[in-house]
Amino acid sequence: MKQLMQQIGNYTYFEVIEIFGMRNGQIFNIFILIVFQDGDFIEIKEKYLTRKLQKLDKFTKWGILKRILSIEDGIDIYRKLIKEKV
Repeated sequence: MKQLMQQIGNYTYFEVIEIFGMRNGQIFNIFILIVFQDGDFIEIKEKYLTRKLQKLDKFTKWGILKRILSIEDGIDIYRKLIKEKV
């Protein structure tokens, strides 16, 4: 983890924006944007940027979720995404 932290730099937190879909009750990823930030860290576990899920077609809806997490949590998420080959 120390080596990964050195590669990341001196950032204090990161912001994750996820665009996700839902079809037949199953959630799937459309797009994930991760931005490392420097400044005062105020954790946001989940904040929906869409007031409600938006209809894409008769069977599919989509939404946008924002999270602000610590660098340590970010590394855990990064490792999970790599492991699952997302």
